[in-house]
Amino acid sequence: MMQFTPYDVAVIAPPTPFTPIDMEWRETALAVRARIDGLQNTIAAMPQAEVETRHYRVNGLYAREVFMPAGLLVIGKIHAKDHINILSQGDVTILTEAGARRITAPATFEARAGRKTVGYTHTDCTWTTFHANPDNIADNDEMEAVCIAKDYPDAITYLAEQR
Repeated sequence: MMQFTPYDVAVIAPPTPFTPIDMEWRETALAVRARIDGLQNTIAAMPQAEVETRHYRVNGLYAREVFMPAGLLVIGKIHAKDHINILSQGDVTILTEAGARRITAPATFEARAGRKTVGYTHTDCTWTTFHANPDNIADNDEMEAVCIAKDYPDAITYLAEQR
């Protein structure tokens, strides 16, 4: 039985470096979002790689740890809520609407709700996301429904509810 994974993954050549466009931030963010969506549509038709996913739960907290081998282009789903990420192993370049950066483990960083992340794994990587789980949800599919927005309009609804 396949574990839940929030990624579309494909083995491809390294991505081209992201060059910010000299535009107002919102226009740039929307342009990057369109590029990410186009890339996701393209790689969805390619053979998909398997990634190892482990789930951890402790009172009020859920963690999802994903092992990704080197050479993967990974596109995550849109997270509905802010959360914490830890890259405990590896070297990865990520791209979001906020820009691109290369991260080398060990690294801990915040991820904002409403964003989709593209990552290219330069080396084998272990990436863990931490999410609030106040209802102590034990089912992975139910947890995905809490953590992941179906699309950008759904993410906007989640963000409005959090304020």
